[in-house]
Formats: sequence, C-alpha cells, structure tokens
Amino acid sequence: MVQAWADYHNLRMEIELGAVSEGEEFEELLSLSYGASEHPRWTMWRSADGIVVQPTMSRPMMFDRMSVALEVLIPARD
Repeated sequence: MVQAWADYHNLRMEIELGAVSEGEEFEELLSLSYGASEHPRWTMWRSADGIVVQPTMSRPMMFDRMSVALEVLIPARD
C-alpha cells in the first residue's frame, strides 16, 4: 500500500531492516523522499502503540492505521 502511494505521488520509498536510530532499534523503517534527495521527507515505523510518522522538520505523529497516516501526508507535499 505504501509503495503504491509513494509511486502515485512521485516519491521514492526505501525500507531499512534492523535499523538503529538514536539508540532505538526498529525491525523496519520506511523512508519517503522526493526525487533524488538523500534526506527523507518522512520516516515511518510501527510501534506498540501504532504507526509513527516522523517528518523531517516536525514532531512525530501517531496513527492507528497506515491508510490514515497517508491521507494526512498528502496535503503536506511541498
């Protein structure tokens, strides 16, 4: 679902398995970037509480479902 959404919005999606970030371990991190940008616009992961979306320049957002998270991100496109 996320890959299809990213393709539709001309974003590049990367999956990092077994990632470690700021001392935290994640099974899987999804990064969404515009074009050839090396810096992701959003990073996403599943926590025990739900789907976490970390925008590059903002606070993390928590969602119950990935479909709701993607709906919120659409208007955020620059």
